[in-house]
Amino acid sequence: MTVTNSMANEVASVSAIIPCYNSVSTLERAVSSVAKQTLRPAELVLVDDGSTDSTVDLMYELQKKYGIDWLHIIELGADLGVSTARNTGWEKASQKYVAFLDSDDSWHSRKIEIQYKFMSQNQKVIMSGTGFNIINEKNKEAVLDERFETKEWFPKKLIFKNPFVTPGVMIRADINERFQAGRSDMDDHLLWLEIAFNHGSVTGIKLPLASLYKAQWGEGGLASRLWTMEKGELKNYWYLRATKRISVLSALALSFFSLAKFGRRLFIRHVLNRSSG
Repeated sequence: MTVTNSMANEVASVSAIIPCYNSVSTLERAVSSVAKQTLRPAELVLVDDGSTDSTVDLMYELQKKYGIDWLHIIELGADLGVSTARNTGWEKASQKYVAFLDSDDSWHSRKIEIQYKFMSQNQKVIMSGTGFNIINEKNKEAVLDERFETKEWFPKKLIFKNPFVTPGVMIRADINERFQAGRSDMDDHLLWLEIAFNHGSVTGIKLPLASLYKAQWGEGGLASRLWTMEKGELKNYWYLRATKRISVLSALALSFFSLAKFGRRLFIRHVLNRSSG
């Protein structure tokens, strides 16, 4: 598919959702990346998840800057978890699609333009996810190829690998699936899997349209963080078994495979720590 910029003066029927928790140092960057889209989402929903710093004050300052009709604020009043915050923003959303961004990450300026156009032209696609870059403040925005490929992720392949980060995902807002409340690790992969199982597949767009400012395994790759993520992945497999998406044997095999990957990651972290020491 070819990347074009023919929709630059239009508004996308997309609700952008940013969950916020003690995000005062990064939120303005995230919001700015939404506001500067070449095809702007019709609305932005900020959901505060019980911040204890001045995040809420900053949210209202940003609302004054960008307009109360475009930037909406929800205060949960307590730390209910990122899944609940995302779901709350989803329920508030008024547009055809929802797109998620974490408060410490950002979007490529053409993210919504490219992804929204693709989904508008492919109405059967329920969810799409883009590639991503891990960057720092000195990195420049990626120059995009004029053509890109897509890939269908069916449940049997998606279950072995999570190819998407939440800031790269766009989902049709009217579906029934949601992030599992109370979860904070691997809840995104579980949602992708439920959508794929219920609707046939999800689609990958092979362009780096999301920018992360931390490593996927957690900043520093701490063993405790890796184990938390591992427990989340194991929980996903047994949830899929409990909901009869997979068999007991499949759940066992996937669990062993996941633990093997976890061991490999620990070994890599150990080697990296020794080499840096």
